[in-house]
Amino acid sequence: MRTSVALVIGLCLGVAGTWFLLPGHDTSSRAVSSAWAQSDTKGTQDKPWTAAELEEIAKFYETAAESVVDEALQYERTAASITPLTDTKGFRRAALTIAAQSKWKQSSELQLLAAEHREKAKHMYAKERGQ
Repeated sequence: MRTSVALVIGLCLGVAGTWFLLPGHDTSSRAVSSAWAQSDTKGTQDKPWTAAELEEIAKFYETAAESVVDEALQYERTAASITPLTDTKGFRRAALTIAAQSKWKQSSELQLLAAEHREKAKHMYAKERGQ
């Protein structure tokens, strides 16, 4: 009985929320979201990045990637230290291995971002020398 009542209440709330978010429904949230979008784009166009700032961002990404690599190695060490007797079905080891793989991927993405920013900084320095 309680389950069916909760299901009906959830359905009613879902329909009401969907109706509220319809495009024809006039709310003040639309004005807020457009103001947010305008202020966001305005802030990025005010001042372009300098080559020095791009290098600093690249260094930040590299240090972040190094810390993520350390986390991945820690996950792998922990997974290797778990014996089959303590984790008979291998759930903990599998979870730690998946977490380590996720950290390795995150690290490679951060390294790619660092390389891109460093390359942009090199191009900006080359433009400055050429002018």
